[in-house]
Amino acid sequence: MLVFVGLFALIQIIALVVMDQRRARIALAHIGQELDACERMFERLLTHDREQLERAAIVLAADSGFRAAITGNNINTITAVLRNHDTKGHRRAGEAFSFPHLLRSAAAAGKATSTVVMADGLAYQLVVVPVVATKVVAWVAMGFLLNDKRAHDLREVINLEVSFARQRATGGW
Repeated sequence: MLVFVGLFALIQIIALVVMDQRRARIALAHIGQELDACERMFERLLTHDREQLERAAIVLAADSGFRAAITGNNINTITAVLRNHDTKGHRRAGEAFSFPHLLRSAAAAGKATSTVVMADGLAYQLVVVPVVATKVVAWVAMGFLLNDKRAHDLREVINLEVSFARQRATGGW
């Protein structure tokens, strides 16, 4: 009887271990599918935001008054128009654009986008579009800050924790 009870206990333990491993595999597969779906949703949201940003930049670049101010080098009008578009930060005349790779991409493709660029330690989603007056006379760059509020908004939609972090050259985050 002791052998029978021992054999029965051994079979129960083996069955429990096998079932537990199977449950773990199923759970991991389900979690992987959920993460993949959330990643796709996250990418769609960023794409949607980029498209809205791009449309706003195109509208600004197509504004005839803005183009005329640029071609006439009317700094006061240019500044006033940019202030109406919630411009953050001001650059000195002649100061180089912080993201020359985007200008090169925009020159080659007619526009450029970047999901994330870092400026002054902050992350932005950025688009660059040309201002055309018979030829490209300037570039409009528009972006928005990827901050805690944006992470919270994304978290509400995709129902996952969202954080933005960057890795420093020293290796830390």
